[in-house]
Amino acid sequence: MDARNLVTRIADVERRYGPVATDIVALALQNKKDVAIRKMNDECRPLLAELTDTTRQYSELTRARSRQMIEQAAQAYVYRRNMLIAASMVAIFLAVLMGWRIARGLTRSLGAEPRNWAMSPNRSPKAISALNCSPPGPRRQRPGIAQCHAPEPGLGRS
Repeated sequence: MDARNLVTRIADVERRYGPVATDIVALALQNKKDVAIRKMNDECRPLLAELTDTTRQYSELTRARSRQMIEQAAQAYVYRRNMLIAASMVAIFLAVLMGWRIARGLTRSLGAEPRNWAMSPNRSPKAISALNCSPPGPRRQRPGIAQCHAPEPGLGRS
C-alpha cells in the first residue's frame, strides 16, 4: 500500500472507533459494565487491532522511504563531491598551464628562450643581437650599454 491509502485507512478506522468508544464510556457510566465489556471485546478491540496494524504498516513504509531518501542523498553527495574534485583539479591544471605560458611568453618577449636561461644575458646570442653589440673577445672589455645600439625592430617576436 502507498502512504495515501494508509492515511485514509487510519482516518477511517479512527472515524469508526470514536462512536464505539463513546458508547462504551456511556454504558460504563450507566453501570452497564457487562454490556460495555462485551461491546469493548466485540467492536472496540477489532478496531484497535486494525488501527494498530495500519499504523505499523505506515511506520514501516515511512521508515523504508526514509532509508531510500538517505541513500539517494548519499549518492548525490558522492557524485557532487567527485565533480567538485574533478573541477578543482582541472582549474589547478589550467592555472599552472596559464602561469607557465605567461612566464614563457614574458621570457620570450624579453629575449630569452627557456633552453638558454642558464646562459649569461651578456653571452646569449639573442641578447647580444637585441642590444646590437658584438660579443666580448678574450681580451676585450665587455661592451657597456653606451657601446650598444638600439634594439632591432620586432625584437622578441617569434
